[in-house]
Amino acid sequence: ELADAAGELVARVESLTLREPVGVLSSGTAGGRHDNLFQTDWTPMPHTASVTLEGPSFGARLPDELPGTVAEPGTDVLIRVERPVGDSADAAHRVTQKLLAHVQTWLAEERFEGARL
Repeated sequence: ELADAAGELVARVESLTLREPVGVLSSGTAGGRHDNLFQTDWTPMPHTASVTLEGPSFGARLPDELPGTVAEPGTDVLIRVERPVGDSADAAHRVTQKLLAHVQTWLAEERFEGARL
């Protein structure tokens, strides 16, 4: 059984079967571990793309927060994500929590439907 931090039941696993991975997942890199499950995929932007920030003047900086207005479908909404300050796990957790809050707001509000974050 799996429980959350409050001790509430989250999931119950009655059976679990493990097997050796095959194909791409089983191949490692020379001299080290390689994990294909975790990777970053970048979406190329056309070289002619430009960024227009609406609302208050942000100068060369991106805004820290989501816009307060409706985002038109097909548009990109950019926000700045700060690099964690310090080498501690707490600093990384604070940045991650703020980013998660932005994503949760983005998904919950209809004004962002059809736009890309």
